[in-house]
Amino acid sequence: MKKNLLLVLGLGLALNSTAQVGKQIQKFENRPIKLNDNVTGYHTFSKKGNDSFTAKAGGDTLFYDNFSDISASGTNWTIDNAGETAADRGWANVATSRKWYADINPKINSHSAGKFLEVMNGKYVSASNITAATNITYIATSPAITIPNKNVTINFLQYGAIFNDSQIMEVSADGNNWEQIFTNDNRITFNGADPSAIYTNPEAVEVNLGVSGLPVNTTTLYVRFKFSSRFPSETNKIAWITFGWMIDDLTVTENYISDLKNEKSIVSSKGIRYSIIPTSQSHDVPVGNILLNNGSSDLSNVRSFVKITTPSGVINDTVNGSATLAAYATDTVEHSITLNNQGTYSVSKFGGLFDGVDEVASNDTSGYSFSFNYGGTIYALDLGSVSNYDYDPENSEYHVGNAFDIYSNVKATGVDIYMFASSNGNVKGTEGTEIFGAIRKYESGFPVVDATPLYSIGAGDNNKWITLVFDSPVDLTNGSTYLVTVGTYGTSATTGMDFVIGSSGNSLSGTSLYFTGSQNNWFRMNSDATPMVRLNLTPGIVSTKNLGESVKANIYPNPAKDVAVIDYNTAFDGDVKVSVIDLNGKAVYSNTFANQAAGNNKIELNVNNYTSGVYQVVIEANSSMITKKLVIK
Repeated sequence: MKKNLLLVLGLGLALNSTAQVGKQIQKFENRPIKLNDNVTGYHTFSKKGNDSFTAKAGGDTLFYDNFSDISASGTNWTIDNAGETAADRGWANVATSRKWYADINPKINSHSAGKFLEVMNGKYVSASNITAATNITYIATSPAITIPNKNVTINFLQYGAIFNDSQIMEVSADGNNWEQIFTNDNRITFNGADPSAIYTNPEAVEVNLGVSGLPVNTTTLYVRFKFSSRFPSETNKIAWITFGWMIDDLTVTENYISDLKNEKSIVSSKGIRYSIIPTSQSHDVPVGNILLNNGSSDLSNVRSFVKITTPSGVINDTVNGSATLAAYATDTVEHSITLNNQGTYSVSKFGGLFDGVDEVASNDTSGYSFSFNYGGTIYALDLGSVSNYDYDPENSEYHVGNAFDIYSNVKATGVDIYMFASSNGNVKGTEGTEIFGAIRKYESGFPVVDATPLYSIGAGDNNKWITLVFDSPVDLTNGSTYLVTVGTYGTSATTGMDFVIGSSGNSLSGTSLYFTGSQNNWFRMNSDATPMVRLNLTPGIVSTKNLGESVKANIYPNPAKDVAVIDYNTAFDGDVKVSVIDLNGKAVYSNTFANQAAGNNKIELNVNNYTSGVYQVVIEANSSMITKKLVIK
């Protein structure tokens, strides 16, 4: 489970509890726990291994430090550990981490290996046994670095994780006036339960000072790393403990003169990235590039290009951007995909170019690609293949879902959700938990437009798509945005999980949200945890619970010897799958009848070669099924 809400576990602290959807939610963590079972600014991350790390600025290397000796001439760092002298507090250059948490690697996998710069602040043994110092700021400051002007780039490698601590880098032209140019403070907090929140080992950070507030004619540069707490007035030591922050291979290099960089590639319909677009919601899909002039001179005639693969062919599209793109400025250039034919659309080979020679051609393209499907009656953000899961952690009111824009008036009939269960059975919803789907206005408070009847989770719901159906179709209006959710008001259970749904793919900020009863507020999901909650626009669908009432089936003769007739009547159009299962669970017959019209249908099944015994005839439609017994003589 990956979320941006930083949980308050037992202390009753609720900092910034009125935070709005789409913004980073900052909460106080009261303890790191262990489960058994893009930031903004001048900088960019590159989550790659050390073999691929190279300084991406041009010209000369003006300064390099591998922190093997932070007291040597030329690399003499000034360490201010706020008077703390304990071996596990403050900044130090070490060969092995002073870490206390087992899942943190003892070394940063840096290019140079050997010693590295690290900050720690005591150890966490238990909630009542923390050795962290409080009310401190630890600072490591570089020696004076000579630069030709502020057109330089800082690269370094980092590893660690963030808890309630603050991890910041600042620069100065005089050693007195400092500007923050990098922070880890707005990242996902690691509380021991989400290993993906631990930084990649190593993570390459690039900071271009050309866009900083340093004077243009700066010729001396100071760099410093600062550690403190994000809650500096908090006296509880849990606000000051850290998993550790390791730094190595810091380089200051002169910027290139001509360098167009593909800063980001975009696939987004008004801020929402869909994986499935139904035919009723056809619209032109914007795609494009954010192009950065990463060099120190202006660039002329900037263009953006993408490769668009449609069901009918390939389009290599180029769109003009800025006639002149100033140094360190960005240009967002948009392309558009028109949905003419149903099928799969893919976008790849995102990049940019300009008139002239690019000194760093390797960063002109992003390598990003994305595919989505157009057609049918399902509206989705998730990718369909489970990569993680989300659950109600509090046994109280909980809602989770995704945002959808409506491009043409349409009637919604249901909410599709994927009920996840782990293979070992440790992670699954609780049988009997009552859940419901809802359509909400995407506005303050997310008021409910309509909700489905309550659905009681059953033993057979694990790892299946379940359709929660409205009593009557819900009118959705062109030009409106809705939040589609699945939720529960909780159970009386004090352990376990009320319900668990799958998550798949990543969504854009503010498009996947959740509500917790304990906080009485809505929060955004992490970008890499799109809940598998879909909007169903299929006319005439029936709920999983009521499928038996809408599909009538009869088998005759029964018992059968040579031929058995399966006679069934469906109340709606759609695919129908008929299977015959023996007592060992083996399918001896299975066939899917695509786009079958509602009404009466028959199958004459030759059972002459079937072994005598009892079989189950399973009829599946619209992700639901009924079962009839068949006896073979």
